Amino acid sequence: MAPAKRTRPAQRRPTGFHEDGARLRGVPRPRFSAGRRAAKGSHVGDDLVEAFEQMAAHLRGEIELEAHAVPGGAMTPARIKAIRSKVASSTKAFERLFGIPARTMESYEQGRRKPDGAMRALLRIIDREPAAARRALAR
Repeated sequence: MAPAKRTRPAQRRPTGFHEDGARLRGVPRPRFSAGRRAAKGSHVGDDLVEAFEQMAAHLRGEIELEAHAVPGGAMTPARIKAIRSKVASSTKAFERLFGIPARTMESYEQGRRKPDGAMRALLRIIDREPAAARRALAR
């Protein structure tokens, strides 16, 4: 016996109701009425819409947005990569010299992770005095 052939249902009305007012099966119910916020839950979507509206207004020159300057000594991914490149040809070589896992350095260099305070301090020391850092870590 051949399996029954499934047919697609007729195109549904966008409101999710039959002409007689009965609700269509399989159409999700709206969580809240249009124009009203939900009583509970996250408002992340509303915040995103507001942020995009502000960005569009800024690009049109209608408003000025607050800017944040990154301090010159900040550990950006490019700076971390420059420090590593200055003392080692690869993340593996850097791992052998200073004991920082290659995967960790790759994450820092690609911006997936940010170094904590101790790691920032160690990277600054390696940047300024790589030989001293090697001597200190070799003991």
